[in-house]
Amino acid sequence: MTTAREFIFRAVAEETDLLLSRVETWQLPPDRWPAVDAALAEVAGAMAAGDPAALRSAAALLESTGPGRITRLGAEPPQDPPPPIRDRIVRIVHRRSEPPPTPPESEPNGND
Repeated sequence: MTTAREFIFRAVAEETDLLLSRVETWQLPPDRWPAVDAALAEVAGAMAAGDPAALRSAAALLESTGPGRITRLGAEPPQDPPPPIRDRIVRIVHRRSEPPPTPPESEPNGND
């Protein structure tokens, strides 16, 4: 039986999958990719925890690191995601195919 938390997590994870596929197409100046990498680490942690609220927050952070509409004069030319970013995305998507973890029994589940 699917719990409400699992259902919500799956929905948020599917939206995050779409975002991850867009990240693979981003072109950013080299100095912006470390922020993307840090946001991807947040996404991975939230996915691993199976926490829909944390995943939503991490996805919003990731989206905020994306390309803007304005390029600063003198900025380095944008580049495709570097290999470590692509590798992290592949690992996140691969883990996504695994079932989300079950919350510990000591955690309140709202059915009191």
